[in-house]
Parts: sequence; structure tokens; C-alpha cells
Amino acid sequence: MMGRSFSDVIAMGGYAGFVWTAYGAWLVVIVLNILAARKAHADALKQVRRRLAMRDPANVEVDRS
Repeated sequence: MMGRSFSDVIAMGGYAGFVWTAYGAWLVVIVLNILAARKAHADALKQVRRRLAMRDPANVEVDRS
């Protein structure tokens, strides 16, 4: 990278459109994956709490979410 300007590095030798689009798509997929995992976890917790409540309603904590 010595001798190159920052704009040359960002331009990626003329392939910047492809490279930055790939990085952007990767970031979108990662963020969506994290959000989906968090939602699945929350749904699983709700389902477990519901099943526990059906077994013994006296031992279940109140859902504060």
C-alpha cells in the first residue's frame, strides 16, 4: 500500500463497484441473521414460558417484555 493514495485504495483498481457492493450485501446478510436469531430466541423463550405456565401456573415468572 506504500505509495498509493487513499482514494486509489478505495477505488480498488477499478473494481470498487463490485467490491463495495459485495461488502454491503455481506453486511445486510449479517445484520438480518443477527435480527432473525434474536427474534427466534425471544420466540423460544415465550414458548417455554407458555409451556411452563400450562404445567404449573404458580411457578412462572411474569413476562416483562
